[in-house]
Amino acid sequence: MIKFKKKLLFITNNIKKSFKNSFNYKGRSPRSEFWILQIFSIIFTSVVIFIFIEMETYMLDKTQNSIFMNFGTELDKGLTGDDLMKKYEKQLDIYLNLVFYFSYAIFLFPLLSLTVRRLHDFGKSGYVLILFLMISVPLEIIDLKRGWIADDTNLTYFWYAFTIVWLLYLSQKSDKRKNKYGPVPKY
Repeated sequence: MIKFKKKLLFITNNIKKSFKNSFNYKGRSPRSEFWILQIFSIIFTSVVIFIFIEMETYMLDKTQNSIFMNFGTELDKGLTGDDLMKKYEKQLDIYLNLVFYFSYAIFLFPLLSLTVRRLHDFGKSGYVLILFLMISVPLEIIDLKRGWIADDTNLTYFWYAFTIVWLLYLSQKSDKRKNKYGPVPKY
């Protein structure tokens, strides 16, 4: 129980530290701080999307109206759930994307600064992040235009592979000694 409390305290302290240093692009950050915030942001965003989908489902079951889309008149016309999904697929994609990006935006500045400090930790310039963003952001914009449901193209697979390579790159071991970006960070 004491080990669990220590780990939980370690995780919450890392998250607080990441938000506190949201605009600090100097110095270094260890792998643990980077990964804790990455995983927490993914979990948080997934929970928000899950809640959104559950609210939509609940509203459709109880009132036959969506929170964002007016299905009541469509259901009165005799359309089935599959027909509604086909008709409103693009609109649902837009709302899912909005929910995803608004919930992930909370972590934007902490993740950017933490990524720069993570690059510094193994001796690379923070400008490498700009190169990643120059490739990743246009791919994400193209993906937004297509929607979430059309995830079976080569471009999507390239984006996934590129992101995995990027995350592996950020998983490099830290410099064990002081480098030009500062001393070894405390864990």
